[in-house]
Amino acid sequence: MKNLFAVILLTLSGASFAQDTGQFEITKTNFKDLYNTYRFAAPKAVPWAGNFFPYADRGTAVKLDPAGDKKSGGRSPMESYALISGGSTEAEDWEKETHGCDGYDAATKKACKAWWGHCNGWAAAGIKEKEPRASRMIRGHEFSVADQKGILSELWLSSYSINAGITDKDVKTGPWVHEHDKPTESYNSFWDVSPRSFFLIFTNYVGALKTGIVIDRFTGDEVWNQPIVGYRLLPIRQGDIDEVRDGNRKYWSVKVRIKIYWANDVDIRHGHISKGFDIAKMKDSEDLDSLSADYDGRYLAFRLNFDSKVTVSSDGKKVLTAGKMVGDGIWEHQENSRDLSYDDLNHTHPDFIWLPTQSFQDVNGYGNPHINPAVVQKMIDGKESAPAKEPVQLRLSFAPRYFEGAATTPESAKKIVQSVIRRDGIKHSIYLKDIEISRNKVVVVVRFPLGVDSGSLVKLFNAAGMPLKLE
Repeated sequence: MKNLFAVILLTLSGASFAQDTGQFEITKTNFKDLYNTYRFAAPKAVPWAGNFFPYADRGTAVKLDPAGDKKSGGRSPMESYALISGGSTEAEDWEKETHGCDGYDAATKKACKAWWGHCNGWAAAGIKEKEPRASRMIRGHEFSVADQKGILSELWLSSYSINAGITDKDVKTGPWVHEHDKPTESYNSFWDVSPRSFFLIFTNYVGALKTGIVIDRFTGDEVWNQPIVGYRLLPIRQGDIDEVRDGNRKYWSVKVRIKIYWANDVDIRHGHISKGFDIAKMKDSEDLDSLSADYDGRYLAFRLNFDSKVTVSSDGKKVLTAGKMVGDGIWEHQENSRDLSYDDLNHTHPDFIWLPTQSFQDVNGYGNPHINPAVVQKMIDGKESAPAKEPVQLRLSFAPRYFEGAATTPESAKKIVQSVIRRDGIKHSIYLKDIEISRNKVVVVVRFPLGVDSGSLVKLFNAAGMPLKLE
């Protein structure tokens, strides 16, 4: 029940294991030290449970009462945002038009209503922002926990991030590969996060750095972003260690078992306040621990290979000797894929892993262009604020011939005009209801939340071969 994934990736140089750990910088690679020092770990600030504000409910434009329940007569988080951003309804108007399911065809609408939402925004906010746990009064208005969480989820809907694994799910993906001898056939098979990259990222980031990370826990086509609240590596048993001879080559293969835990957003009320999570109380068994509705988890197993002998203590909680890791390893369900159903495979290893670094109000149409980070920060600090610049609304008039080659509809006109404005990275919004099409002209109303220089805009469209008039 999640949204498509959209972030701006930061490339980091000098990373060990860069090929399979993506932009994550890995500084610790010694298996013995990582296992012994970070056998179980949790972020210093445990991410909070929340609601993913589904598109089926119009996202953060959903009406809520102070308790955070859906209520037609209540106020939406975006309406609340207007109360601290100068009274403009632009953020809510944009949310209603862009983050809803009504404008899609039947097949897409079904997926939209089933799982699209603000999961990546909530997951990033759960890691980067302190959980709102009480209502607060701002400018004489009560901002509920639900209001605050909705606004934060909208702020973080687009973000700079580092990641491992392929995040592009707009590309049509193929069926699961059921031949275990072709584990890396193509990314369409969703094997791109290897056991080695998984182990190194979890132990280096959640373990050593005590930071939250986000996983897409749905291994297949859908995206289910969840912020990790902890993991626990289970004891290594003597029977988990195999000496393998492959011709003249010898290596040691170790079965590694782990339980991972994440903050939940399934059936969580918008204004819910999270309960505590203590990784030290989780058990060293393969059975999933008894968890509150705020958290969920999964048991996974995989094999890592080493170039010299691996030995462990009698209780399996300490690694005594281990060589260097060689190869990417293999997931246990990858070895046994023929015995698992398609649905089983969809709920196995993470399809990708990412870490938000900074919120980014993009201009590609995904994030809400009317959310001002400075305004949100002042909401967090409990201070009054107003936008730094006055918004501008312009009526752009074009000759119909500039839209030839596409069916001249509000949708196509919006797409063409936006493609030009985005070349200069100008924050803007266009609503279908504000587009007028006639035989003599096409008029598109464009709103610029941070203002715009009209002369520069005219030059921009002239350079694109689309002269315009400002009405």
